[in-house]
Amino acid sequence: VCSASLAAFAAGANDVANEVAPLAAIWQTYRDGRVAESVRTPKWLFAYAGAGVAAGLALFGSRVMRTVGRDATKMTPARGFNIELGYALASLVASAEGWPVSTTQLCVGAVVGVGLIG
Repeated sequence: VCSASLAAFAAGANDVANEVAPLAAIWQTYRDGRVAESVRTPKWLFAYAGAGVAAGLALFGSRVMRTVGRDATKMTPARGFNIELGYALASLVASAEGWPVSTTQLCVGAVVGVGLIG
């Protein structure tokens, strides 16, 4: 439960930020008619991006989880824990450093890594 909670937090911290930055730049440019160096992001844009992530998970999440969780490698509880912990920590480090990474790609990389080692 702890590793899943950490993974959910890390995914939210990184994926929503990756969605919001381009949207905020587009909104700022549309609103002001010029490209600015920095953008103040309205709260409603974060909610919009979060809703987009939730919609994507609702529509395609089970298919992705089935492919990654069943077809890529044999899953056991210990492997699942290591995968969740690995990609959550990698995502948190990337978020802290400001690196734009995809938690989906981190998760697939962790699945492949654990599958190759195990």
